[in-house]
Amino acid sequence: EPPPQSGQFRCVCAGPSRWSLTEVCRYPMFLAPSSRAARLVRFVTPVATFPLGAGAEAWAAYLSLDALATRPIWLRVAVALIVPTNVLGGAAWAMPGLVKKARQALRKGGKVA
Repeated sequence: EPPPQSGQFRCVCAGPSRWSLTEVCRYPMFLAPSSRAARLVRFVTPVATFPLGAGAEAWAAYLSLDALATRPIWLRVAVALIVPTNVLGGAAWAMPGLVKKARQALRKGGKVA
């Protein structure tokens, strides 16, 4: 099988790197729960990294559909469902919650419900 085109390869690598950045930014708050800076990093970073990671993951799933043409239909359907789940589900359900928590963290006191 030929190697992926460079744009496809970059897309496949972009998703995990965004998720990794999000995860790394979560842990300082657990190590220093009273730190306002750690709390801000924890809740504000996903506002930027979530759309990039979800978008890259959806794009990678879309690009993989051709390679899955000979695989079982259930696998192709499962991978195809990643696209609307990440794009529509992320925009409708996940992103509003992330923005709400980021706004709460940015307020004086930084208490997040």
